[in-house]
Amino acid sequence: HVVMTNDPPYVEQLQLLAAHDFSQPDRDMPLPGNVNARDRFQRAAYYHALLPEPANVREAVSGVLAIVRNCSVPFGAPYGEFGVYNTEYRTVVDVTHGRYFFELTTSPNVLWVDMSNLEGLFRIASFVGLGLCLVGIGWLYQRFVQQPVGTAS
Repeated sequence: HVVMTNDPPYVEQLQLLAAHDFSQPDRDMPLPGNVNARDRFQRAAYYHALLPEPANVREAVSGVLAIVRNCSVPFGAPYGEFGVYNTEYRTVVDVTHGRYFFELTTSPNVLWVDMSNLEGLFRIASFVGLGLCLVGIGWLYQRFVQQPVGTAS
């Protein structure tokens, strides 16, 4: 399967996909619209079925980022007490070509790191290290730069 999430568990994801036929999506097909992980997963599966076959890597990454943006939880969404928090960053990994794409939600830019010249453990360690660095940057940004919702600047 192409679309996965950390929640619900994988077995439930398969049951959700079996219950909804997204193979022939159309504009009259109802979509779950909540911000919970289950609804976002179903929306992602629906929109993935709409993607045309990409002509190149750029189109493929653009399509995946469009889906992930559609399923993101916006800043200021009042769902923290339910365990659903805003999306702080989005990533896409092209394992075939060794590229890692990172988009910080508060920045309109996509960071593109080409690791295609690395092989084996160096490539794996680079992806893990880059991911940890970017998560750390996001945490630092949230902790020291971003103002909490409802505070004056």
